[in-house]
Amino acid sequence: MKNILLVGNWPSDTGYAWWLMETFWLAISRKYHNERRVIVCYPTVTTVSQRLVAENIEIVEFDFADPNPLRLFSFLKHHRIDCVYLTDKSYMSWRYLLLRTAGVRWVVLHDHSPGLRTVPAGFKRLLKRFIGRISVFTADAYIAVSDQVFRRLIEVACLPRRRCYLARNGIDVGRIVNAPCGRIRLELNIPAEAILVVSCGRMTQFKSIQTIIEGADILVNRQGMRHMVFVHCGDGPERGVLTKLIETLELQRNVFLVGMRDDVPSILKSADIAVHPSQGEGLSLSILEFMCAGLPVLVSDDPTVSQAVTHDLTGLLFRIGSAEDLALKLAYLAQSKSVRTFLGQNAAAEVSRNYTLDGTVSALLCVFEQLMPLATVRENGNRCAP
Repeated sequence: MKNILLVGNWPSDTGYAWWLMETFWLAISRKYHNERRVIVCYPTVTTVSQRLVAENIEIVEFDFADPNPLRLFSFLKHHRIDCVYLTDKSYMSWRYLLLRTAGVRWVVLHDHSPGLRTVPAGFKRLLKRFIGRISVFTADAYIAVSDQVFRRLIEVACLPRRRCYLARNGIDVGRIVNAPCGRIRLELNIPAEAILVVSCGRMTQFKSIQTIIEGADILVNRQGMRHMVFVHCGDGPERGVLTKLIETLELQRNVFLVGMRDDVPSILKSADIAVHPSQGEGLSLSILEFMCAGLPVLVSDDPTVSQAVTHDLTGLLFRIGSAEDLALKLAYLAQSKSVRTFLGQNAAAEVSRNYTLDGTVSALLCVFEQLMPLATVRENGNRCAP
């Protein structure tokens, strides 16, 4: 019996980055459990998600990014792998040839990588198109998490359209909608009348959390809007820098870095406004969760960040990196509850229509069905979206 390998890019305890991937892994395992063994490999294994343990998925420690080709070849042969599911790896690589040599028939690449790319021209474009059509150096299917990423696969990576698929990121709507209102205001001694602005994400320069703090400085210290309170959920390498900035600007009573939380949906239910200042995204789950919670969202105007938001209908856009523009629009939302309600209700409806986790999983499994249909199901030849 041949097996499916699901590749984790980070250690097994990096939950914040991989809960969505775990959902996909579980769906793949359940679909093929009668025909194939499903194996998940991590570069290091410590704590393992209980969801994977409960499903009896085999967990192994193996660094798929190891540059030693012999170790990779031996690993694939030993585990009898004929399908490999990757996330955010190279579109074209000699390693795909190695996979084929080791007996892998299907390579599926799920692209969550953030940001815009430059469209190639001239000889570079011709070369990429040529290599993109050599099957041994490319994947059999490329799955994009958003329309922006889908266009990038075709226009920037120059991959054949027939191998590109769209499975828009989605969220568990019920997890957000059914969450109780949290106790974050009580925990942090935030007055009931305060305008609570929430943000979520890993603390890296790319996520631009500093822009929120600088915006808070404008509102609180320069404009005297001391009823504005900011709460950020998440951790990361920039935490020390951001903490020092908060102290320097004397914002300790108005800006809180609460770290990793398991009650984010309840925190969202306690908030009035959400902000996402990132410099780029694949398709941000945080933004979708903000919208689902009925919050008016303020997002940077980078096209990859703002793609789920319609300005003045489901949220507002501000100039990327501009604390001044962010502060201006935060003040506008803070002063108008009716506008906040209008934007929040439209945002929640948009997510329910177009960004559900069930829809994402269904689109993903459709790709696998087309590549490797179940032996018990006759292939009908239907093409997965788009």
